[in-house]
Amino acid sequence: LPAQATVPVLANALCTFSLPITELLAPEFLEQARTSSDLSLFSTGRRIDQDDVIALHKHALVVSLTKDSFQRCGVDGKPTLFKPDGSPGRRLITLDLATLAAGSKAHTRACEALARVFPDPLRFAACAATPQDIPAALHAAADYAVVPLATETTKLIALATPKLSPAAFDSEIALTLAEWLGLIACRLSTAERTPDSYTAVYEPPELDAPADWKTARWTGLLCKSAVAQLVRDARAALQPGQYAAIMLWGVQDSPLAFGAEHGFFYGGENHATVVVFADDSYWLLVQAGVCDRLA
Repeated sequence: LPAQATVPVLANALCTFSLPITELLAPEFLEQARTSSDLSLFSTGRRIDQDDVIALHKHALVVSLTKDSFQRCGVDGKPTLFKPDGSPGRRLITLDLATLAAGSKAHTRACEALARVFPDPLRFAACAATPQDIPAALHAAADYAVVPLATETTKLIALATPKLSPAAFDSEIALTLAEWLGLIACRLSTAERTPDSYTAVYEPPELDAPADWKTARWTGLLCKSAVAQLVRDARAALQPGQYAAIMLWGVQDSPLAFGAEHGFFYGGENHATVVVFADDSYWLLVQAGVCDRLA
């Protein structure tokens, strides 16, 4: 961000809790989840390439199961795209909570099937636009806790930034810009130095005159409305010729990314960068896995 910009204050709500999976299908939760704005949650402490994982997004409860768990479950599911070990692969079950009627045959069958696979409580993290959008049914968990977003602001003095023009976009600029932004995000030095003979040499984009900038980092689970707020606030802070970059680092072990199925395969990348310009144009740089589909 430009040095004069004010760091946004996000209203994003984040919590953690442990509950049996069937509580996410209880009538009280179904009713509240249908009306909660921007509610998302996923199971934590589980690996997408080896364990059974769960996520809730846009009123859809997505369950990614190993082959053995899927056979115990006994409900319909579709094969996953991700088969890192050459096995027959995982299975994906999707329940639409917006149309799943409590007490119906489909609801009863789903509760019984998931209880067979997940007999013990699971650990979850959830986020929503505001604390009021977190369903009250989740507060009943004995270990329910509100987790504040960790915010860190850093000043960058006399930093030469890449020269960017909204209309001058190509794949080479995208790659070099993503590398440069990664250096800044990881607090690495961009100073020139003589590399070892066996290392690859990184060539940065063409740099502008040094200027003062600032970075802000939020650590936690952000909902989409918080990301939209960051884009709006960054654009409002820009003067003609300036730009801002919002980097989003996704959760590797989520069964969903970019609105579609996500898996680990060789890497669990699901990152995105939004470069916002003062003239209301923007670039979207996406880093996805080889099997990820962008919905």
